[in-house]
Amino acid sequence: RNGDLLKKGIGLSSWTMPGDQTVTFPSLINQVNFTAQQVSAEMQGIEVTGMLIWSVYRNETGPMDCYKFFGDDLKKETPSIANSKIEAMAVAIIRDRIANLTINDILKNRSKLRGGVKDEMQKVLTGWGIWLETCEIQDVKISSRSLFANLQTEFREAERLKAEKISADT
Repeated sequence: RNGDLLKKGIGLSSWTMPGDQTVTFPSLINQVNFTAQQVSAEMQGIEVTGMLIWSVYRNETGPMDCYKFFGDDLKKETPSIANSKIEAMAVAIIRDRIANLTINDILKNRSKLRGGVKDEMQKVLTGWGIWLETCEIQDVKISSRSLFANLQTEFREAERLKAEKISADT
């Protein structure tokens, strides 16, 4: 009423006065998939694939803020405007994280990558009336095939030596 949020809720019933505006949109969770490519701190190409799950922030003025920013896009089965903005933000943050981490950190400590993205994104998304349920890193690829093979060399040689020792003992 007069630009202020009076009630919010899932499955809410309410009386409205003349001139009041009622907005309804689904309270579904939404999935955004993303892929980001960037060079690591060692200047080696890395590709990260992941997904985000988000929903409308149910506390405070979250539903009103979300409606102000995204309007009728929220009524769609797949809110494309909201998803594209969230995807662009995720890619930008992931690229920044990749550029400041080593290949070893990126490959072995995905929680460092994931946690940083979730924390940084949630600060902005709360203002948009969006709650980030989770951020998951699904795949990390090293762009250079020769670098990838070289990183596996130590492990492969150790396993080969172990197999040869077992064979010699037999």
